[in-house]
Amino acid sequence: MKSINTDENIKSHFRKENRSIHCLIGIVVAFYSIILVAIGELVGFMPVAAILLVTCFILISIMVIDVIKGRKIQKELKNHREREIQLRYGPEGPLFLWSDVTYQFNHRNEYIPTLWELVKQSGMMPPAEEKLVIAGPSASKGRYERDLCYSILHDNRYNNIVCLLSDLYPPNDRVQDIQKDQLNLTYHNQPVNALHLKNTLRLNGLQEAHIIWDFKGFLWNSVKEQKLAEAFQSLTDSLAHEGIIVLDAYKQKPVFTYFNLMTFHVFNKISRYPEESTYLKIQPWLDPNPFIQDQFNVSLIGEGKY
Repeated sequence: MKSINTDENIKSHFRKENRSIHCLIGIVVAFYSIILVAIGELVGFMPVAAILLVTCFILISIMVIDVIKGRKIQKELKNHREREIQLRYGPEGPLFLWSDVTYQFNHRNEYIPTLWELVKQSGMMPPAEEKLVIAGPSASKGRYERDLCYSILHDNRYNNIVCLLSDLYPPNDRVQDIQKDQLNLTYHNQPVNALHLKNTLRLNGLQEAHIIWDFKGFLWNSVKEQKLAEAFQSLTDSLAHEGIIVLDAYKQKPVFTYFNLMTFHVFNKISRYPEESTYLKIQPWLDPNPFIQDQFNVSLIGEGKY
């Protein structure tokens, strides 16, 4: 029976992905070079154009081969999704800096304060009970949830805010626990799958959450596993009556997504998001789903990057 070296196969898949992205960059550069040469009517246009076209063909061939091989590897690793996520966002993975780069981009655009204002304007705020519980089941470093807590504190609507963060692979540089008069933020000290959010709440003395924050985390990754039904059931079981699940739902043209994907991998810089939003990623599954229609009122608020 053929054995699979899981980590090496995953890393091989990452290398193919990275090479495909660089090939795409080369194709774009070569294509626009052909246009510029043609427009400029430079001497020797035909030889230059021929070289550029051959370069495009070679790069496209490499990219197609890598995509085909990458899909084959993905099929072999379909039962090792959690390990793939750990390596992908780990120190040697292609998305190790994704959290920092994306957070810095959102912080510059005052993403969390703007988002909370939109939630208030929509009228979807949970009732002002004795204690407001916020859960981040796929929190990564936990900075969005921390910023959300501070935005809510400024409203003086809730007297006691409890924020429980967890992740499948908690990073070492995650946010520190906070204990203040009106805020108790705790990062669960053990790795935990978001599917077990209900149990994680109970282990920390909580029964349910009024706000579940999931920015390109649990649901975004559940799409590839085809486990959205199980994921939503887990969130529903953990959500208080009249509670809300907050997802990113921005829309942008694919050309901006691909451009920023390239600038992220080459320069670790983005001017827009390098991937589609959680809502758009799961929308094909949401629209015809009777469970979602029965359990939730789906509201789209904001526009652009918010």
